[in-house]
Amino acid sequence: MSKYIISSRKSEQICSKFFEWSFGKDDDFVPSKSDFSLLNHSAELHYLAYIYNWDDGHIVLKWVLQSPLCSRSTANLLFWRSLPSYFEKTNFSDPETCPDYCEAGFELIPIVLERYSNLDFSTENIAFDPTDEIEHLEHKKFDWEIPKGVYDKISGIEVYVDE
Repeated sequence: MSKYIISSRKSEQICSKFFEWSFGKDDDFVPSKSDFSLLNHSAELHYLAYIYNWDDGHIVLKWVLQSPLCSRSTANLLFWRSLPSYFEKTNFSDPETCPDYCEAGFELIPIVLERYSNLDFSTENIAFDPTDEIEHLEHKKFDWEIPKGVYDKISGIEVYVDE
């Protein structure tokens, strides 16, 4: 089992730039894309996605999913945290079908679906077990196809933060 250790300094940088970034800031504040570009490993993106506070909105998570460093594990994590059960009868090309209070999922799930369609993920495998994230969807009839791969337990690099 290989490990990726995020230094305490890097963890502090990620947290200070992207964790609860909207709290106490002007309404028009947006994190810096150039700060985001300093994340240079799939494990760092996965860590950011894992700790992210969704009350900040979805712009940073969209950057994560659109990054060439985005692993399948990170896409799966964000798929499940987008609460796909809310989007059973959603047409992702029609904003009128977006359920109330679910704009983040409405924006993020189509990116995950597209990445699966193109099999466009980083070659880096990050360990991820979706067991604690999975919603029960088996009795729903979706108007779009759920990628089978989002259910996979993925073996790979274990991500740790150096304390």
